[in-house]
Amino acid sequence: MRKWMLVAGAALLGWLGGEMMVGDPALRVSSSSSFERLSLDDVAQYRAQFVRPDLTTLVVVGDVDPAAVRANVERAFGDWSASGPKPEATASPAV
Repeated sequence: MRKWMLVAGAALLGWLGGEMMVGDPALRVSSSSSFERLSLDDVAQYRAQFVRPDLTTLVVVGDVDPAAVRANVERAFGDWSASGPKPEATASPAV
């Protein structure tokens, strides 16, 4: 990202009342230091909590045979199951 974009973005957040947006997951920005703090256990815990069939949407587009797609999806993902309670995961609204 270009430096002027970061400066403009910071100015815009301040102008819009940045304090209201603190904690908004859509505004999180990763950095090399944030990745360096991640452990394999952190990634495994995230995957176990959020990469689950009840939080997944599969979209297929194009000129396909629906029966063949269904068979392939069931073969690939048929035994995938969630464990534990479904976590609260809210998406940011589309703009």
